[in-house]
Amino acid sequence: RQEENKREMCKAGGLQEARRLLETSPDQDVKELATAVMWNISVSPTLKKDVLDTCLDTLVQRVLLPHAGLERRGEVYTNVQREIYWTVLFRNATGVIRSVSSCGDYARRRLRSADGLVESLRQIIQCAVDNSDLDGKAVENCVCTLRNLVYACQEVEDPAYLRRHAARATGGSGRGGTGAGCFGRRSSRGASSGSGASGKPGATSGAPTIIQRRLNGPPRGMDLLWQLDIVPLLLPIVADCTNPETLEAAAGALQNLAACDWQPSVDIRAHVRKERGLPLLVELLGLDADKVVQTAATALRNLAQDERNKDLIGKYALEALTGRLPGAPTPQGAPAPFNSSTSSETYAAVIATLYTVLKDNFEFSRHFLELGGVRLLMNSARDPAGRYGQKVSDFSWTLLVALWRIRELQPLLRQAGWTEAQFTPPKRSGSGVGGSGGKATPMGGPGMSQSGPGARQDSMPKSRLVARQAQPQQQGFENSAFSGDQQQQQLPMASRELTYAQVDKDRSVQQLHQQDAPAVDSWV
Repeated sequence: RQEENKREMCKAGGLQEARRLLETSPDQDVKELATAVMWNISVSPTLKKDVLDTCLDTLVQRVLLPHAGLERRGEVYTNVQREIYWTVLFRNATGVIRSVSSCGDYARRRLRSADGLVESLRQIIQCAVDNSDLDGKAVENCVCTLRNLVYACQEVEDPAYLRRHAARATGGSGRGGTGAGCFGRRSSRGASSGSGASGKPGATSGAPTIIQRRLNGPPRGMDLLWQLDIVPLLLPIVADCTNPETLEAAAGALQNLAACDWQPSVDIRAHVRKERGLPLLVELLGLDADKVVQTAATALRNLAQDERNKDLIGKYALEALTGRLPGAPTPQGAPAPFNSSTSSETYAAVIATLYTVLKDNFEFSRHFLELGGVRLLMNSARDPAGRYGQKVSDFSWTLLVALWRIRELQPLLRQAGWTEAQFTPPKRSGSGVGGSGGKATPMGGPGMSQSGPGARQDSMPKSRLVARQAQPQQQGFENSAFSGDQQQQQLPMASRELTYAQVDKDRSVQQLHQQDAPAVDSWV
């Protein structure tokens, strides 16, 4: 009945009337009610486009820009005030924009090109970071919108990017035998991407490329979404926020920014490392918030496409990743009971990240064996009780097959009591591991994610963000700087107890590195 009422209201011109009231009414209460009507209507999937086309420009010009304290001066927006007030009107307006931002490529194009929207979002988030005021609903709406705007960001210069990426993920353009199986395929940078690293002509839709726009002056509008300075804008949220929706959105924005093949994603993957963002994402793996863990794991997987990042993740994050596998022991060493609060999608994301890090790497795979990871994979691959789902089983088998293919690891596996037969997936009829030469069902889609409409006025209890009790960090995890240009250090052979990081809310990102420290490749 509510959906029918919304449709009838739109047919009767309700959206246009709400927009008129927002533009003309001097009464703040009336404006709040007008934006509340827009927000309620925007939750309906069939009406999002109507809300977007009717209300977007008014919301940006009459609410977001004034609240962000921005005024246009020449070709750029300039900040004319330092303080932002979190009014009900502002919360409602950002809620509308968040809601419509999740309705596909048309919405992304419209929002990215909306005059002043990206500048407003960045300014609002920056003020929230500066004031350590990260947990409110309006900030959540802004960060979730930002996450959606950087989804498949390469499409701005490469319109076929999503279709091609989906084809690669399902094996449509891959080679048989040694492909990535259930974990999809990543092309080498520029290979088959059409746009190459910097958006070459022929892959674009006729619009100016990033390089052409840079020649015309400082970045503005949509180009502000993938500038390197967006990384230090998001990392304080990852470090300090206690709102799980906002926390997941910030990690998801980094996940999306690092997911593509074009040059901005290549640069951002390196910049996250230089800004000491990798350990912050690893800390999220220890939280009791399923979607946050899933997003953090996939963000690490995307970042691991950078070889130096992969090296650091393999050295310092294997314990945290292994600790999120099905059946992993508790910090005290006791077997973990079945945790129904962890979804199969989260387990699959963790295994996919492990696959990226461990494949063809003897040292990291040896350490994974020492941590008990092979035993955990064997259990989740077989999963006789069916607790984790077929996807987790398939992913586990794919990683086990990849581990056995590392010849230097085979003697150690045999010493641990494993045989080759135990790394051979069972035969299954149809598609899947047994029916496709040892490859599991393809992972669907690229490693990107979107936030939902955000119609809820509440968020998960902060108690869900309490991490497991942190164990003492191993030597070198938090206190040593590692240069990615150095040769790979040998991992210690001794087995160590799994550790679970805890997010320290009293610590700011500025404390993670000295103000004058050089931007070197480092874990911390």
